[in-house]
Amino acid sequence: FMLAYQMLIMPDPDNNVTYEIYHVEDLSQLLKEQPKKTGWILVNKDGTPIEILEKLYPNISLFSTEQKALQHLKELLNKHTNLKQQLITAQPIIIKTTQEQLAQSGLPIKLEEHI
Repeated sequence: FMLAYQMLIMPDPDNNVTYEIYHVEDLSQLLKEQPKKTGWILVNKDGTPIEILEKLYPNISLFSTEQKALQHLKELLNKHTNLKQQLITAQPIIIKTTQEQLAQSGLPIKLEEHI
């Protein structure tokens, strides 16, 4: 962090209150080290993951960006032409919550991370 601005707000003989603004120089390393909390999956109009609903794969593919999820959808549409008759979108999810829900369901379904 780098101090960019500082101002004395309430000059008081006993208590000086200052207002400070800091600029962040570079967060790229911090962002690389932090675990990802959200991801993108492909769902049908009812919100059901298509890979499970259509029995394409035993797991749900999880992507880091919407663009990567839609690229995977394009690949799926080329392999499974019957999917073209459905409305399929990419939806963001909270990874930890989804993993907990899958564990509680008792189904042998996992999130397969493509992050």
